[in-house]
Amino acid sequence: MKKILLCLLFIAGTALGASQEYSQNIPWSRAIVHQTTNTAWNPVTQTCVLNSLVICVSNAGTSWVVTVQDGETPTPMILYKATVVVGTTQPVALPVGILMTSGINVTFSGTAGVADLWAVYR
Repeated sequence: MKKILLCLLFIAGTALGASQEYSQNIPWSRAIVHQTTNTAWNPVTQTCVLNSLVICVSNAGTSWVVTVQDGETPTPMILYKATVVVGTTQPVALPVGILMTSGINVTFSGTAGVADLWAVYR
């Protein structure tokens, strides 16, 4: 009986470990951009899992809006949208990421300022 229970626990543990998103077999990808215009930033164009996004704004411009969305067309799913202010925000910081179908698309509108963006995805 103990052997059967131990075997079941081993199988359950193996199945849980195999489904972990943070597998050593899947490397992290990282991207960074220094943004001073309203040009869209697309760090990845294929479906991925976004785990972290950091935005550091040193000049907010005038009514400068940043939108983080997936690359789905014609209607992307918007993950984050805000008028930027000077400072650092981390709109995405998750232990398990968010599926971004057809990539990550960060757009800007309004009078551009200066911002640095970092993304970590798989």
